[in-house]
Amino acid sequence: MVPAAHTEPHLVAPFGSVDVLERQPATPTAVVTFVEANDLDSLADRVGEATDRITDEEGNEPPAVIVITFSTDVCDRLRREIGYVSLEEGTDRSIICENVHRVPGLSFDHVVIAATGNTMPDITFQRAPLTLTVVGPRGLAAHLERGVFTIV
Repeated sequence: MVPAAHTEPHLVAPFGSVDVLERQPATPTAVVTFVEANDLDSLADRVGEATDRITDEEGNEPPAVIVITFSTDVCDRLRREIGYVSLEEGTDRSIICENVHRVPGLSFDHVVIAATGNTMPDITFQRAPLTLTVVGPRGLAAHLERGVFTIV
């Protein structure tokens, strides 16, 4: 599990006025960041900003990044508006966006989870990502405390 429960949260704001809750794990597994987005429009904006930060500002290659959704509507909208692609369409220049059920046993360096509700299912990773960004309503931040992410 990502050991988010053993950390002290602090609010930072790298995305302008958006509240971002970042947790530095006690062990060097992954940096888990929560970005608040309370509607579908702000979700699309914040997910786009997160992937831009990961690729443009931090210099990571697009194939190392995946956006995971829990809804086909959200996945389709992010693909249409931001230009993400499906697993089958992925190239060395694209960021993949898929529903969680399509990517069991994840193995990506940078994972962005896009959620519209305050709950989400447990997610299993093949190996710990370097960064995990969760974008969604404020109530979803509680999942970071519960450790819903499992590394197998």
